[in-house]
Formats: sequence, C-alpha cells, structure tokens
Amino acid sequence: MATQIFLQLGLLSNSIGQDWINLTVLFLLLGVTGLLFVFVHLHNIEKKKYLRLLERYLGEMEKINGNLRESEQKCQQLIDHINEGFLQVNEKGIVLFANQRAAMIIGLPMEKILHQPMPSWITSGDRHPLMLKGSFRKGLKHFDQVQVMQGNKPKWFSLKWSFQPTSEGEPGAAIIFRDISDNLAMEEKIQQLTMDNNELNRQINCLFDISDISGVPNITFHGIFERSLEIIPNGLKYSHDCWAEIVFEGKTFVSKNFRETPWNFTAPIKIRKKKLGHVRVGYLEEKPRSSRDAFHITEKLLVKNIAEKLGQVIELMNMESRLNEGPYQKPAGSRVRKKES
Repeated sequence: MATQIFLQLGLLSNSIGQDWINLTVLFLLLGVTGLLFVFVHLHNIEKKKYLRLLERYLGEMEKINGNLRESEQKCQQLIDHINEGFLQVNEKGIVLFANQRAAMIIGLPMEKILHQPMPSWITSGDRHPLMLKGSFRKGLKHFDQVQVMQGNKPKWFSLKWSFQPTSEGEPGAAIIFRDISDNLAMEEKIQQLTMDNNELNRQINCLFDISDISGVPNITFHGIFERSLEIIPNGLKYSHDCWAEIVFEGKTFVSKNFRETPWNFTAPIKIRKKKLGHVRVGYLEEKPRSSRDAFHITEKLLVKNIAEKLGQVIELMNMESRLNEGPYQKPAGSRVRKKES
C-alpha cells in the first residue's frame, strides 16, 4: 500500500516537473517572440524613417536638377542672344559649339559651322593662339583685332581667346568675337572732330595774334609784315612745313624758309575795295589732299581773313598817320578827341 502511494507521488512529481519545463519553454518562446516583434517594429520604424529621408533627398535632387536644367536653358538662351559670337573649339580648331550670333556674324547656317574647322579669318596669320604649345598657354587669354572683307565692305572684329578644356576634358579654347566696325568708325569720327577743333582753335588764335599786332607801340608797316610772316604758319595744318609771302605796294616780304613751290594759295589785300597786295602761303612738300587743292577750305578762309585783317590794320594806321600829320595833331600817347565847343 505504501509502495503504491510512493509510486503515485513519484508519477505526480514527474508530471509536475514536466509541466514546469513546458511552462518555462513556453515563457521562453513568448519572450523570444516578443523580442522579435519589438525588433521588427523598431526596424520598420527605422525603415520608414530612412524611406522618408530618401524621398526627401530624391525630391530635393529632382528640384536641384530642375533648377539646373532651367539654369542651363537660361544660359543657353543668354549665349544665343548676346551681342557677341561664341565658339567652343578643340585643339585642332574644330567647332564643337556655336551660338546663333556667331552664325550671323560668320554668315553660315549652324550645320555648316558645327564639327567643321573654324573660319580662317579667326586664325589669320601665323601667330594665332592655337600655335602655342605646352603649359605656356594654360589659362592664357589672347586679344586681337582682325579685318574681314564681307562683300565689298571691310569689317573689323575683336577676338578674345580663353583656353578652356572641352566638355570631354580635352584641350580646347573658347572664342568670343564681335563686330566693332561701328565703334571704330565712331572713334575715327571723334578723332577727326578733335583734330578739326584743334585746327579751328589754332586758326582763331592766329587771327587774334594778327589783330594784336596793331597794338604794338610804334610798329611800322615793315614790322607788321615781318611779324605776320611769323604768325601765319601757326594757323595752317602743316605749320612746320609752310612758307609765307606778303606783297604790298610793290614791296615783297617772305618767310625765312621761303621756296617757290606749286602747292600755294593766294588771297588779296584790299583797302577800300582796291587791291594793294596779297598774302600767299605754300607748302614745301606735297601733302595729302582733301580736295583739288593742297589747302583745306578752312585754311583758305583763314588766309583770306588774314589778308582782310591786314588791310584793316593798314587802313587804321594810315588814318592815324593822317590825323597826326593834320592841322590838329594829337599829342604823343594820347587819343583823338572831338573838338569841344
């Protein structure tokens, strides 16, 4: 009886131990499952976080790429519409890129410019930039001006070279050129106007100096003519190569460098519409002509004005001389006054 009881208790204890083991295993499995669930949940959270970051990054990259494409389009439009021609060439001078302005200046359609040698006038001469070799031309900027005949009309272009690698990383150059014909023509006009203005100032000063001769105290006709011969060349364009001659009442006065030449001009000296002499000027050597004569129209007017001014000075001195020799002579150094009643 007792033996059966112990056997039953042993079986009961074995059953209880097995249950504890099963419960323990069950709890362990539940714990591992919970840990796996937590891990998967956290992983999903991190995954969603990274996905959101990736979406944001891709969105920003798309926005940047869109802005970049827009900038490229604007840059292309700017290059196409600038007032200067633009060429990108490789080291062999083959055109890789050209804008619309370059096609207009060159006078060829775009398909005949791209992947073709650049126009010969851009590299006219032997010392064009592509002749430079090695590191000497690295980063070099070269400036030049060339004249091109387009039809029967010459054109001037300014060229600016900048050595830059091509889009494939090969050696090449960027060339910017523009038509400066109008600018040069305007500069020539300004220079011509400046020269004309300087000549006009010389002529005006020459007339003033001739007028001031009569104010020299006790000067004689001979002194007036000698002084005039020194002043007259100053008003002419080529004053260093000019001679002058004054003839009055049969007497001749000439400058020190006087030599008879075919390039001369004469203006009469008249007093009360009567010709009493002349002023003659000439050049020792032939000069470039702006008209049929060696002298410009303004120079001729100057000589005529000088002759007229000399006639006025001589007439004024004759009048003073007659007054001084008349019955009422003026005291030396005094002015003529009307007689008081």
